[in-house]
Amino acid sequence: MISADYAGKQIKRLAQMKYYPRGDKEALQELAEALQSAANEEQAKAVVSEILATATSDSVCPMPAEIQAAANARKGESRPDPLCQICGGDGWRTITRGGYSGSDRCSCWAPRPAPAIEFVPLPGSPGYVPPPPLPSRDEIRRNLEGLKSWVRASEVKL
Repeated sequence: MISADYAGKQIKRLAQMKYYPRGDKEALQELAEALQSAANEEQAKAVVSEILATATSDSVCPMPAEIQAAANARKGESRPDPLCQICGGDGWRTITRGGYSGSDRCSCWAPRPAPAIEFVPLPGSPGYVPPPPLPSRDEIRRNLEGLKSWVRASEVKL
């Protein structure tokens, strides 16, 4: 979270926009508090810069919810660290309290970009590797008979 002073300075950059709440301390404080939801000062500055970069002479000052949404969009979704040694990357650690076992959210959760989507090549496209052929009925029958004989041989006799 960023300081109220820094957020206020960034909000003052919006003063050139229509309906900027000049002199209204409460409204300016609301805008600054919305900007404080940014992860750090760099992201807060980027949010205001992005608003100003797309503004025209007719643009109105954004509402607090719009500023907060822009700040949250820059943070990224909270995800566990895939290389975490505590939880193994799934984001949950096993805990025991009062003799009962359960799970708790791991401390490795943080804003991270979405994992890259891996596209599988379709048949006929470059990079497509066909799956191995299925076994024949005779191969399946031989394997099943071998499995049956192994089960019979390993049965425990009482």
